[in-house]
Amino acid sequence: MALESVTWRTLGRVKVVGRNEPVIVYQPLDNTYDGALVRNLSTYHDALALFEGGRMPDARELFDRLGDDPVSIAYRARIERMISSKDRETSVWDVKEK
Repeated sequence: MALESVTWRTLGRVKVVGRNEPVIVYQPLDNTYDGALVRNLSTYHDALALFEGGRMPDARELFDRLGDDPVSIAYRARIERMISSKDRETSVWDVKEK
């Protein structure tokens, strides 16, 4: 399968152990098995852009539209923590372990 024929979605920016700058993590999607995700990529990427832009209520609304997608569920939980927290988290996920 050629790389150009693979559909991808951005999972987010992640600060990983051993690197100073966050890296962008992508998820390959199979058009056959991940059909619903592929059909909703525009909504997902719009939600991600709102999240990274700090527009949490708007991002949550779009992630809500994506239903039981595990990545969208993780973003909704993170948004809830960020809204209710006194500390301001950034939009970068921070991975502490290898």
